[in-house]
Amino acid sequence: MTNFRKPMQILSSCLAALILSFAMITMAQAEDKNIVGMWDTTNTPDAFFGIPPFVGLTHFDKHGQATAVTATGTLLGDWQRVARNTYELTLRGFLPPGTLGSDSPGVRFTVENDMWFEPDTGILSGEFTTYISSLDGIPMFNFFGTNESLRLPVGNAPSTLLTLENIEP
Repeated sequence: MTNFRKPMQILSSCLAALILSFAMITMAQAEDKNIVGMWDTTNTPDAFFGIPPFVGLTHFDKHGQATAVTATGTLLGDWQRVARNTYELTLRGFLPPGTLGSDSPGVRFTVENDMWFEPDTGILSGEFTTYISSLDGIPMFNFFGTNESLRLPVGNAPSTLLTLENIEP
């Protein structure tokens, strides 16, 4: 019977260590709240550029893909966690010719954003740089600024679709 106890003690010790390590990993993941979900974002370009603040919706999915929608269009991209509560986001989009006025050229833009999540406040904030180029890829100009995002609650989407038929004149 003594020979049977020793392997059981070793097995019990290994099982306890495995459970403890799993619990520690789970606690560490819970402390680093991730950014998956929908966010209401306010972007504030540096005052030097004379561009007013603008708002948008940003969605981060669990696979590292991101979508942002602003008054000027939809941007697609990817995000990744680089450290605890710290993330990088890259978005890309374009505006066809005439979007910003009849003589406006078409442009491509890339937004690079470093972000920090503050668990105590629930705010995701960051610094961004937007690179604007022609549709042919020739650099035109860039601007930078800051942004701040608040997570939208799950289930906050409208329950009915808005169609032309149900808009009052």
